[in-house]
Amino acid sequence: MARENTSNWLTYIVLGWLVFYGGSPLLGDIWYSKLALALRYTNTMNEVTTAGPRPHDCDWFRSPIGDKGCSYHRELSFVTVKPNRWGGQSVSYDEEKTWTEYAKNNDGYAIYSSDGGTTWSIDSTYTGPIKPSVTVMWQKKNED
Repeated sequence: MARENTSNWLTYIVLGWLVFYGGSPLLGDIWYSKLALALRYTNTMNEVTTAGPRPHDCDWFRSPIGDKGCSYHRELSFVTVKPNRWGGQSVSYDEEKTWTEYAKNNDGYAIYSSDGGTTWSIDSTYTGPIKPSVTVMWQKKNED
């Protein structure tokens, strides 16, 4: 009986390690999939871009087997968009810490404001509505 309980606990420990070790490779891949990110942050999967799959040169099981002294971490970059009171868009590129307001003036020119709509400037680079997006990148961290 004791041997059977030990076997069950060992199975749970191994499964837990496989799911949660190393930045959650199994769970993390599902949580940060294009579909999951699109459902949480944007409207469609087309608005989610990735810099490719996670690199594997730091993986413990890659040759030579063992600790490589490094790991990769996901970094997400967001473009958040919402309508504003001037009939245009409010856009944030830094996780909603600051906003840039876009609208059109009475002559139909694209204008922008970085101070909440107090002052406006003509924006000759504005090409139309900005779409929300999420970009997934991989950052290598060395463990010194």
